[in-house]
Amino acid sequence: PKEGADAKFVRLCSTAQDRVLSPQAKEGGKVDMRDLGAIITVKPGTPLMQRIAATNGEDGYTVFGDMIPACPGKDLPLQPFEGTKLDPDNPNILIADCKGVPVALPRGMRVDDVLCFDNVDIGTGHVDFDGSVIISGDIKDGMQVRASGDVTVLGFVESGIIESASAVTIMQGAIGRKREDNEAFSCKIKAARTISIGYAQYCSVEGEQDLFIERQALHCDLSARRLIRVGKASNPRGKIIGGSVLNAMRIETGELGAPSGTKTRIYLAQNWHDLRQKQVQVSDFEKLLTTKSAALKQARKKAIKIPFPEKRQLLLDKITASEEQINIKVANTKRKKHLIKQKITQLLSISRVKVNELMHPGVELKIAKDSKNFSRIYPPHLVKMSEGKITQSF
Repeated sequence: PKEGADAKFVRLCSTAQDRVLSPQAKEGGKVDMRDLGAIITVKPGTPLMQRIAATNGEDGYTVFGDMIPACPGKDLPLQPFEGTKLDPDNPNILIADCKGVPVALPRGMRVDDVLCFDNVDIGTGHVDFDGSVIISGDIKDGMQVRASGDVTVLGFVESGIIESASAVTIMQGAIGRKREDNEAFSCKIKAARTISIGYAQYCSVEGEQDLFIERQALHCDLSARRLIRVGKASNPRGKIIGGSVLNAMRIETGELGAPSGTKTRIYLAQNWHDLRQKQVQVSDFEKLLTTKSAALKQARKKAIKIPFPEKRQLLLDKITASEEQINIKVANTKRKKHLIKQKITQLLSISRVKVNELMHPGVELKIAKDSKNFSRIYPPHLVKMSEGKITQSF
């Protein structure tokens, strides 16, 4: 049999992040890195996304001619979010319902109002906006930008604070003041989705999806649920020097640490601790259900001996209803236990550090609960978990 293909979602327009990644070409084959073209906006009725329906696949057959049914693909719906709607003439096309900036989401799109600034400084004050914010200049010292949509900065962030319920893109870089010991960072960037930065120094950067740094991260606290990549996409050659990676699943970089032995802490798969705690809680609940099930069996034995038929039947009905509830909970608990076990296995198999050039002394690596200190220079290699221990492959 040929398996069916899952439903696909194809974007029909560009977003603000695409704009930052697409500098405009000039005459003579050159590119102006500061000219990113017009701000990307859409009008009502503009097509935003197309859904390509799942396929059923093709049935196969055995050598005896018996049919082998194909597994159809997952048919996921197209989801209209704020500022969008389904095309009345074609339910597989999502169109804009208002004017604004398009924002891509997993199975749909959203259209945000956009607020534009040259710079964010004492002249503008702090920015707190329900929509997307585009800053063509810099965010100055001590300024704060909070937005429910994307935040795009074409210049620098100097000891500023950015909080976004969507993605953050900083074209040049983010830099804070040098700090002592456990002093708070003067530059903080937090996003519910992906963060893209030119470079970072003395910053706290926390993303819920991926974190992309184009050149280097110096003495920063970095955190992401999935990938942290420092360098260009195809073969990252950036640098992570000092600071800490508080949590991630994968790290790709050119150099890790510094020749001077600067302390660099890398913590991967720290969600493992939460998953293990959930696993213990589910196991305890499973034991409780087993105890209750045994108690109901004893109650049924006693109920059968009751001499009065009506009273006996009433009690047996109550016990049967309780047993059905217990059985449903047992089945749900087993599914949850299996799911948590799958998540732990997947987390440990995916978590890894890929170094494309050099790893210097002074790197402290922790994956889940296992940790290891590296005290010499290593060439390009991969570090991951194997049979419960941190191993290197060159």
